[in-house]
Amino acid sequence: MVDLAIRSIAMLVIGFLIASVACRDESSDTSIPNDDAPPAATSVLEGIEIVETIPPTAEGDDPKPLNPDGPQRGGVLAAPVYQCAIADPAIDEAVERLTIDDPIIVTEIHAGLLKLSDDPNAPVQLELAASYEVQEQGLLHEFVLRQALKFSDGSALTASDFKWSWERALRKSLPGGRARDVFGSVEGAEAIAEGISDDLIGVTVVDDRTLQVRLAQPRAELPALLADPVASVLKKDNVESWGIEWENPGGYIEVTGFDETNMPVGAGPFKLVDYTVRFASGKDSCAISRNPHYWGRPAYLDGVWFRSDVVKSATDAKHGEFQTIDPLAFANEETDYEATPCYFGSVPTEDEDFIEVDGATESSKDGAPTISFIVLNVAAPPFDDLDFRRAVVSSADTDSFRWNPESDQRLITNDLTTLELPDIHPAFDLEVARQAFSNSKHYERTASWEIGYLGPDSFGLLYELEELFATWNEMLNMEVEEDISGHSVIDEFDGRYNSNYHLRMYHVIPTFPDPSTVLHAIAAPFGEIGKAPEFVEFEEMLEAAGTELDAVKRHQMYIEIETFLAEQALVIPVEVFSGFECYRTHSWVHDLEPPKYVGSLFHTVWLDERAPKRELPLP
Repeated sequence: MVDLAIRSIAMLVIGFLIASVACRDESSDTSIPNDDAPPAATSVLEGIEIVETIPPTAEGDDPKPLNPDGPQRGGVLAAPVYQCAIADPAIDEAVERLTIDDPIIVTEIHAGLLKLSDDPNAPVQLELAASYEVQEQGLLHEFVLRQALKFSDGSALTASDFKWSWERALRKSLPGGRARDVFGSVEGAEAIAEGISDDLIGVTVVDDRTLQVRLAQPRAELPALLADPVASVLKKDNVESWGIEWENPGGYIEVTGFDETNMPVGAGPFKLVDYTVRFASGKDSCAISRNPHYWGRPAYLDGVWFRSDVVKSATDAKHGEFQTIDPLAFANEETDYEATPCYFGSVPTEDEDFIEVDGATESSKDGAPTISFIVLNVAAPPFDDLDFRRAVVSSADTDSFRWNPESDQRLITNDLTTLELPDIHPAFDLEVARQAFSNSKHYERTASWEIGYLGPDSFGLLYELEELFATWNEMLNMEVEEDISGHSVIDEFDGRYNSNYHLRMYHVIPTFPDPSTVLHAIAAPFGEIGKAPEFVEFEEMLEAAGTELDAVKRHQMYIEIETFLAEQALVIPVEVFSGFECYRTHSWVHDLEPPKYVGSLFHTVWLDERAPKRELPLP
């Protein structure tokens, strides 16, 4: 559907915090746990718990229901996609937020030590790890893998495969990239990323099932970071057999060389059985089937057929030419589900192509919040003056141009913490703005300030912000203009480093439920040259919070950081986009619920006997 960045993003009250659970004492029993024992909570960090959840294993190959009223095994799900796209999980930003009509295949076939969950009481759960223990005040993390793990091709999976995969991810990482963030606190990570070393010295393979990770300094977010797809485990000889270099996002590549001998393998609930991408002709073909070697409960589906042939071109006055899912595909049972219009506030999204289908079930699921804000470059005039910044912030009437008038105006949302959030950001008040401006050292200036700003292409409020810029020009004698060359600068420096602009606009979708996911995006927004003392102090506060192992104390520190940003008028919160992931399914589809954060979409889905009989496309 159109406007993917705006549609299907909402808030669900979820916290990274849970009831405080004390860490296991370093002198306690550290014997390898029995994988066959009943599921048990595993203490990780004080205030954070990782829960091992082992679903019941399906018995045999009986195609009958697993129980009279529950899921059935079998069937091929037809899933609409805009293009058959699978990325090497080691590529920075290769895995973005999942949407219902553009699912991420890589999260179905790959897995890591840990995974994210929508369960607010256990947001991080064990996946390929059977247990996880923290020692030496957070500097040493020891993982014990599940017994007899295998890749989807049936070959053995050991701790050495993780070390090799992580080293490879760091070698491929771009400056400011995701792998450098995930593994950045591990000893030796920087040396590999900079090409100085090939050995991730902070990771030690004790034996086939035991992996020790030593950090240069404690990092409280490590459990959630290791649930990122960039930390997935890959098979070395399989990777070396591909014979291609995966493209970075936005690149185009024609992949036709995969067959049963070199198909990418992983350790997720599904395995890749067909992947042929021909961007020139648009005749993509891709499919996944149940991974018989997955450690946990096997997927109910025989497989998923990703159908890019249901995409059509359309044109309208608002969007010009664009690609959209053919509405006839769902009506004609070519797909088992489709995205549908969402509601923003009380105004329904119009869709003239919507076709009613008897028996279809409409559903919605809260998505991760999208937080939009503006950062001021306090190293350059006029934002080097606190009173001038306060005038700018107080004159920002963001209520007048928000997509959702009821949206919160802050950086840390209820989705990211369970602590009570005070109202700390200044409200729109022109009188306060005028008084602050009159106290500014720039008050007597008669010439206009030429203000340049950078904003990512996906930022949805650029046109609405013109009203804000007009207010600033009238009150503060500012001429705000977009530097067209800014986008090439964003591409070159991964969107983070530039000191020549006065404003930076951010559009952040947290990758896991913790305040740090938003606050880290503000760090070094204008590069080292643009670092004013205020930003140095902010980054020191952020680093201190990241090493605090007590989750309640850490989240309180994050709220104090946002308070500091507000008091120093460094950031203008614009909006928390709210909406839903809206979709409808045919009556034979069950338990299709998009995860809030990146993870498998199809592991729990099942089809009843009314589903159309399909065969997976094979190369």
